[in-house]
Order: sequence, then C-alpha cells, then structure tokens
Amino acid sequence: MIKRKLYLFALFYLVAVGFGVWGFAANAWRFFPYKIVHGIYAEVRGFLIGGEGQSKTIIQKLFTHNQEKKNHFEYHSFVVRDKNFIDRGHLLIPRFSREHEQVLVDLYRIRDFQLIHRWIPPISEIIVRGDQEETTGALRLTEAGFRVQHPILLEDGSIVFSHGEGYLSRIDKVSRLLWVNSHHFHHSVEKGVDGNLVVGININPPSVDYSPGRDDGYAIVSLEGKILETHSVTRILHDNGYLGLLMAFSNVNSQDRLHLNDAQPIYEDNNIAKRGDIALSMRHLSTVAVYRPLDNNIVALQFGPWLFQHDINILPDGRFSIFNNYSIKGRTNSGKPLSTVMIWDPVSGTIESPYKEILKQANMHTSGGGRSRILPNGDVFVEETGRNRLLRVSPDRVRWEYVNAPEDKPEASGALHWSRYYLPDEIPLDWLEGTQ
Repeated sequence: MIKRKLYLFALFYLVAVGFGVWGFAANAWRFFPYKIVHGIYAEVRGFLIGGEGQSKTIIQKLFTHNQEKKNHFEYHSFVVRDKNFIDRGHLLIPRFSREHEQVLVDLYRIRDFQLIHRWIPPISEIIVRGDQEETTGALRLTEAGFRVQHPILLEDGSIVFSHGEGYLSRIDKVSRLLWVNSHHFHHSVEKGVDGNLVVGININPPSVDYSPGRDDGYAIVSLEGKILETHSVTRILHDNGYLGLLMAFSNVNSQDRLHLNDAQPIYEDNNIAKRGDIALSMRHLSTVAVYRPLDNNIVALQFGPWLFQHDINILPDGRFSIFNNYSIKGRTNSGKPLSTVMIWDPVSGTIESPYKEILKQANMHTSGGGRSRILPNGDVFVEETGRNRLLRVSPDRVRWEYVNAPEDKPEASGALHWSRYYLPDEIPLDWLEGTQ
C-alpha cells in the first residue's frame, strides 16, 4: 500500500512538473495553448485593472466597462480656456464610446469642435479574420478589450491601427474592413519616408538567443498589410555595444525589458538626424535613441532624466521632444514632479522642460501611455492617456481641454488610445465628399 502511494505521488509530481514546464514553454515560445490562455488572461486583467494607465477602484471594477473609469475632472467633452485663441488644427481621437459599447475613431475640426467624420471599426470581423490567420506571434483578442491604437489617416479616408498588443488592421472611410495582419503589433503606427508604415512589432522567435523575454522591434508594413522588413531593437542595442544597458534592468520586467513604445521616422536631414533614421523610445530602459538603419548605427542615445517616457518627435531645429511620464514600474512617482514634456538636444546634451509649470497647474500626469506634439507656435498638444484627457497648452496658459465623458454620464470617462493632432496643411479631406 505504501509503495502504491509513493508511485501515485511520484506520478502526480511528474505530471505537475510537466504541466509547469509546458506552461512556461508555451508562454516563452507561444505555442498551444498560449493564444487561448492569453485571451482569457487579457479579458480578466482588463476587467480587473483596465488597460495601460487605466487603474480602477473596486466599485469601478464591478459596475463599469473595462474601458471606463471615474472622470477625474469636473467637465466633459471640449472646454475652451483661452477664448481669444482659434485653433486651426484637427484631432483624430480613438476613444471608447459607451453609446456604441466599443472603441470608435472621431475626426474633429478644433476651431468649432465640430465632429466631421466617424469610423466604427468592425471589431468582431477583425477578430474572426485575424484568428483565421496562422501567423507567428499572433494573439487571441477579445471584443471588450479591443483597442484602436494610434490610428493613422490615409489620403483616401481609410485608417490603419493596431489593437495595441495584437493585430494590425485597415478600414476604409465607411468602416469596411480592408485587411488584417495578425502578427503581434503594438504601440505606434507611423508613415515612413517611403510611404510604407512603421509599426512596433514583437519579433518571434527572438532575433538573438539570449533575448530576455519578448524581442521588441519595428516592422515596415506596406499599405496592403504585408510585412516588408523587421528590425529587432534588441539586436540593434547588441550590435551597437549597448547590451549592458539592456541586461542591467533585469528587475524592471524580465519578460518585457525594452517596451518599445514609439518608432518615429525622420523625414528630412536635420542636425545629427538624417532622412530615413528612426527615433526610438524604450520605456522600460527610460532611454531614447536615434537609429540609422542604413548602416545599423545608433547615432545618439540618452538614458533619463525621464522615467518610463513615451512619444519621441524631432523638432524643426533638430532637437527632440519627449513625453516624460515620470513613473516607476507603471506607477506615478509620488513626491516627484508630474508628467511633462521635455526637449532633448543630442548635440549639446542639454534637456529642458519649458511646459513644466503650466502642465503642473493643469495637474497633468499619466503613469502609462501619453502623447505630445510641440506645434509651430510653441504650444504643445498632449494626450493624458491615464485620465482620458486631451489638452493644448502654451508655456503659460491652457488653450482648451477635452475629456472623453458623455453628457448623459459625465461621472465616467472612456479610454483614449493615442490621438493625433493634424496641422491644417497635413490632413487630406477631399475624401469627405459623399461620406456625409
């Protein structure tokens, strides 16, 4: 009897160890049942804590959609703060809509805050078509947690967007699905110098044997949805002598050392940057860099003083703007300055914070997400992703604000998924004819 019990115990132990090894391997190399388990995990996690920068209280967890949270402000929709200022730009806003129970994309003319077009992505169709593809690195998505991440408007009125951590899709001006690519894309979507798209991607299998966790990089994707090239940022750091930087941050997130959240193309020669370079923002390293694919060379790199930063953009004088979340491990760094927008000069090494005081007055902070764009007159457009707010400020005043909260339920705000500000000469609108 004792011998039989020992055999059963040994069998149970071996089965448990086997399942443990299988689970670890499935997570590391993403074979069965990774897609199924990840989908369930993502749904439960989204319900409990929301998305990036979208923490929720216990009450909110029980009674609000996973893409909603408490409205932190005493207003909703657009509010003008500087009545003497006229904004000639446009906003492309991907936002959760309680009315539609999903994320949609709105195009606004800012001078009169007029909604001029709306896309309602066919989320269920995107998921079904994406799930039908057998693509390395694809994730199983859910409708409730589906994000329309960083949409980019093309000349025919179609938009391309990622799920945030999943498929890349394109829909036309009347929201018909054109294509889905079910690789694991994430974060920023930008237009490259050659007319193709530059999109964050998880490279699987990893490009180097010792790649810690996921191997973040960016892909060149055609407007027809085909991947033309992939570039591993792990490999880029290795080849340029920065492997120690990558390995030094093992306690930040062992499975997500880099967390590449922006791959921003450079469109013309400017100071040290050349046309075709890519500016990179690596959140979990608190590091930005300017990379030259032509010769696989990092021409500039800066660690801090930003913490968990997002969204690097080149300015007309060759400096770079950086959205500084100033958070640690996804949490606001209490007792320290709020989130802000910094300007980095890679030649002189100087770093400035010209909007620090006005953004402090506006009580702007987000531990996750965050977008900014410095405009030609010196104002800056900001998306405060964690609290579902957009605002435009000058160095000394707030021009306008927007909170994604409906008039019939202003106490709850819906998620924003990386909005864009377009200058008047940047946005094609001829396609609007016949769509209204």
